[in-house]
Amino acid sequence: MNRFILIFLLFSPLYQQAQTSLNTDQQEAMQLLNGMDTSKASEFWPLVEPAAFYHNVKKNILYPEKIYQGHVTNFCGYAAMSVILCRQQPQTYVRCIVELYEKGETQVEGKIIRPTEAVRKTAGNLQRKGKLNINPADQLWLMSLPDHFKGYMNLDKKYKEGDENKTWAACTLGKFNHMARDLGGYKTTSYGTDLVRPWGKNNIDFIRKEMAKGTVVLFVNSKFLHPSKFRILVFRAPTHYIIVYDIQEVDGIIELKYWDYGLKTVELMTAKRLKKMTYGIIRLNKENTKP
Repeated sequence: MNRFILIFLLFSPLYQQAQTSLNTDQQEAMQLLNGMDTSKASEFWPLVEPAAFYHNVKKNILYPEKIYQGHVTNFCGYAAMSVILCRQQPQTYVRCIVELYEKGETQVEGKIIRPTEAVRKTAGNLQRKGKLNINPADQLWLMSLPDHFKGYMNLDKKYKEGDENKTWAACTLGKFNHMARDLGGYKTTSYGTDLVRPWGKNNIDFIRKEMAKGTVVLFVNSKFLHPSKFRILVFRAPTHYIIVYDIQEVDGIIELKYWDYGLKTVELMTAKRLKKMTYGIIRLNKENTKP
């Protein structure tokens, strides 16, 4: 079934249209990817078939926003960083993920990302994760990042089955900044903490000003982002990362357009709810650009 889906994608009109409208960065990334031997299986990732890996990476170059973190995982920070990287620096993404697949390691900012054996023997076989189940390259990538980047919440350093849903994969504000600097060479400017909101800055005017300077990611409490009348108690801490595409005020209501879970979403909310949900505001700029 997976191979049928891949074949259908290759010959679909949408795929053909994407192939003819690539920007320069995407074209260069595709050239790098086309140099890969798609018939040679990796000795490091026994459960990741080369053809499935190749098509998954190609899809991410063509449609970055479709990257999906997986159902009930803690991969949201890594998925958000991957979307930004695939949109703005697809060549870097391709180089790193192909090296990981072919050599079992890759180097960024002078540091080596070398996934452990437990991660390499699990990627490609995650279950009950929704669309992530059929995207083995995403499994490889999203498991390699938390295996390498560690923070104070990652008390369990060694991966065990099911850890993608636990604190092993948790991504703090500082850890996200560290990852952005190492993977993409970004200069990060952030406001807020893992526990205290950035009072005076978690409002529409400040967020719009930051968007004029670079790419903005919000570290939010997902229970306030997607509230439910059936929840009586809300854990007051950030749990989720979203990429902001636009934020406007319409008739006293804030309209927020953002990415998460492989989709672009429009959410309507009050200014009070925006303040309650926002714990971190991160702006990313390339080192050679002026903020």
